[in-house]
Amino acid sequence: MCLKTKEQLHEALVELKQSQEREGRLMAENRAILDAISSITSASNKQQIFQELKNVLSLYIDFSDFIVLSKKNCELHFNTLLTSNKEFEGVKWCNDGKFPRVLEGDCILLFEPAKLKEFACLDDQQKNAMKCALATGVKATITDSIILLIGNKVGQFTLDSRDTLSRFRPLLERALIDIEHKEQLQHLVDVRTQQLKLAQTKAEKANEAKSRFLAMMSHELRTPLNAVLGYIDVLLEELSVPEQLEMLEKMESSAELLLVLINDILDLSRIESGEFSTKYQW
Repeated sequence: MCLKTKEQLHEALVELKQSQEREGRLMAENRAILDAISSITSASNKQQIFQELKNVLSLYIDFSDFIVLSKKNCELHFNTLLTSNKEFEGVKWCNDGKFPRVLEGDCILLFEPAKLKEFACLDDQQKNAMKCALATGVKATITDSIILLIGNKVGQFTLDSRDTLSRFRPLLERALIDIEHKEQLQHLVDVRTQQLKLAQTKAEKANEAKSRFLAMMSHELRTPLNAVLGYIDVLLEELSVPEQLEMLEKMESSAELLLVLINDILDLSRIESGEFSTKYQW
């Protein structure tokens, strides 16, 4: 076998080996994407989705910070939705320059992000921590979302890093859509919780008003009823006709029963107000 043929065979073997390695990496990435999608589907909140996404991406891309930006379609600026670095919490990001491109599906490698308009809102300390960045975005139904991978070293990201992030777009789209869904559900839960608290407050006030009304009416009814019982006692002492006495005794019995009912209503209002005390009697 001639030398040229040996060299060609060697080059073919090297290319085959490289192809097999690329295929192996792609298969591993695909498995990771499928596993992550499964985990994201079962996540109960956006923090779990963010953490799962961060864990998967960190296996294939070396980044320092991971940030998710979000804005509603009607808003002008992006806000930090989720971040692995508290330094970026509460930051507003200008929707300019590269961001409209990444929302169309591009994955962009930024070599000097601190000089771009999108990062003009950051302070000097935050800008100094950004030597390079990877960005991609997704347009959802209600919100626009952008994923930023931040590198604190010059040359930390390469074109291979950008291509890897591009291959993970199906996972990123699914994660960001699920985050939006979780945000909507959380908003609905917060609104409903607030409504229930208001309804509970109104019900408690209505119950207190009812208790005050019962207590007031019980007192107001007992006063004339005691007078009726007093006059019946006077008449019982003065009258001697049996028929009249029998009628007065029935009136007294009915009035006393009514007084017992009124006292029970008053006791009920005291129980509801927490001011009821046990009474001992023979």
